[in-house]
Amino acid sequence: MKQLPFLGKKTKPAKIRKDLWAPLACIKFPEGRGEIGTGVFRLLRELKHLSEVSWDKDLIYKMPSEYTDHEKERLKKNPDAPRPQRTLEQRARAICHQKAQIIANMAAILAGEGAGNRMWTTQLGVSMNQHIKAQTLAELKVKQLRKKIFRKLRGKANILAHEEDQVSMMNIFNDKKHDASKHWAKEMVEARMGLVQNPVMQLCPVTISWADEQDKQYAVKWSPNVKHDVLSDLDRSEVQGRSPDQGEDANSEVQPEEQPKVEMRAESA
Repeated sequence: MKQLPFLGKKTKPAKIRKDLWAPLACIKFPEGRGEIGTGVFRLLRELKHLSEVSWDKDLIYKMPSEYTDHEKERLKKNPDAPRPQRTLEQRARAICHQKAQIIANMAAILAGEGAGNRMWTTQLGVSMNQHIKAQTLAELKVKQLRKKIFRKLRGKANILAHEEDQVSMMNIFNDKKHDASKHWAKEMVEARMGLVQNPVMQLCPVTISWADEQDKQYAVKWSPNVKHDVLSDLDRSEVQGRSPDQGEDANSEVQPEEQPKVEMRAESA
């Protein structure tokens, strides 16, 4: 309820009625990319608040479809007459009617527009900073492994050089416990395979499930990373906050007057 603004008398309901409120759409992001969904929600919330407090002055005036017969006749006689204005109640309803604006905002944000938008990710599915960090750590691992191999081989060479007994020196050289070249070669290959390539930015793929698929036409265009689907019963139940097995009767509250009657029937039975 805190998200609903007060724009005038009787513009903010006392509670959310399920017979008047219904889900518009459900935006799904890839698994493990919750930070992108949080960023998109934040941008949508900011744009919604901006349209509530910084609306255009043309909203004061009526649209031609809202003109009454008297106003149409007056404008027909005098085209230069002032435009008919909306009442406070009509103006509040016009501000609250943000369905088309919200869908247009969704299309813009999912296309990566706006400062602080997290929709842009690298080929690893992470942000630019996370990609650079992973790339730096992979390169550092290769450098550290090279130094470690160099120290190991240098220590083995010192042992062979200072050994007095030629037979013992040959035994050390042929001993598999001391000859770990294959092991270090495998470690180096794995470290090099873990190197991260330079980042290539791309939009995160998302899927929008619509309660009414025709609502997507409010946006001028959608970016290629957005796929559209119809809101299923399972998704609709999750959005409305109930299990799929529960129907409308399960969500309806039991009236306090009916509850004693049920108890009395149970006792009489």
